[in-house]
Amino acid sequence: PLLWYWWFDFSIPKALKKYKIDIFFSPDGYACLNTSVPQYLVIHDLAYIHYPQQVPCLVRKYYQWFVPKHLSIAKHLFAVSESTKQDIIKQGILLWNTIYSTVLKFKEKYSSEWYFVKHENLSENPVLEFENIFKYLNLTLDSKVEKKIIETSTSTINSEHKRDSKSNTLTWKSRLTPEEISLIKEETHNVWKHFYTEKDWG
Repeated sequence: PLLWYWWFDFSIPKALKKYKIDIFFSPDGYACLNTSVPQYLVIHDLAYIHYPQQVPCLVRKYYQWFVPKHLSIAKHLFAVSESTKQDIIKQGILLWNTIYSTVLKFKEKYSSEWYFVKHENLSENPVLEFENIFKYLNLTLDSKVEKKIIETSTSTINSEHKRDSKSNTLTWKSRLTPEEISLIKEETHNVWKHFYTEKDWG
């Protein structure tokens, strides 16, 4: 895993920059977190999730940490089969239900003590939302912090720490088919109805 990390996050980004490459196509499903070059990944399976005992410990840890990052940063994903594609969607649904049901419980229990903010609100109005968070924590959002927020949320470079956060909230609409969106909406209805409206799915 250490060689994978070095290769994909240092060696390849260096080569992409040196040779002024326009896109990076990864048939093995690995992405580079340190480049703004659009990346296209081929996903073979999610075996490390279904059969973790068959994957060496360090390799499994690498997959658990980096695969979600790679999937989120990719410009487009290709699945080698329909079953792999459906598996990715089902895992996303499971994750969505797990995270949001937990958030809902915390919100019901700690609504008077915690500050809750939706990813979409934070992405669409980062400066305003961070100001609200800072105020809630009795902190001052100075010009240096504000500049950093703007720099990392309005960037034309799409990397692990920089992106156009507003447009990023809409990427799911171009990645998923109407049928896939309908399936996700149906399978996560019990939790999304507490955070979103029908209009948000439009």
